[in-house]
Amino acid sequence: MNYQAMITYEETKNNIVQLLETQTRILVNVPVVTRKSTLISTLINHWTQTENKKALIIVPYEFIIKQNLQNLLANSNVKIIDIHKLLFKEKEKVLYNFIPDVILFDEMARTFALVEAKFLREQEINFSLFLDQLIPHSSTSIVGLLTSPIKKSSELLNIFDIQIDSEIPQHIPIT
Repeated sequence: MNYQAMITYEETKNNIVQLLETQTRILVNVPVVTRKSTLISTLINHWTQTENKKALIIVPYEFIIKQNLQNLLANSNVKIIDIHKLLFKEKEKVLYNFIPDVILFDEMARTFALVEAKFLREQEINFSLFLDQLIPHSSTSIVGLLTSPIKKSSELLNIFDIQIDSEIPQHIPIT
């Protein structure tokens, strides 16, 4: 896995967009208290308005939608869903007639842990197989956002092509 460092929301967004031209799975480490929801909104607005893509945002808990991502719900090219709904309901019902071009995981480590825990209990599949079932076609991009570093030995790293360390300061506004 390659490693890069970035500084602003705009640089982070631009690098993610550029990397998605050659990579399909990107893991982004964003420091705590940097308004991660601002980065998510910036990325989603770019994908839906500039590239006319459909985006699926997967969060570990429903309160994150209400707390931070409510403004994105009005966009018909965006679907935001709590991972529990994907795990405990039929995927087809949850994503009926919605085929995303990009899937963004908020709080990737927590989401990964929830999926792995469910599948370990049921001894069905692991996270990689879950992703394979979730992804509608091979050109679907995946971006995972983390707020804390993970161990280099983590299975989570094996899922992604590249890891980006974003050093967004709190005071940098979106440009």
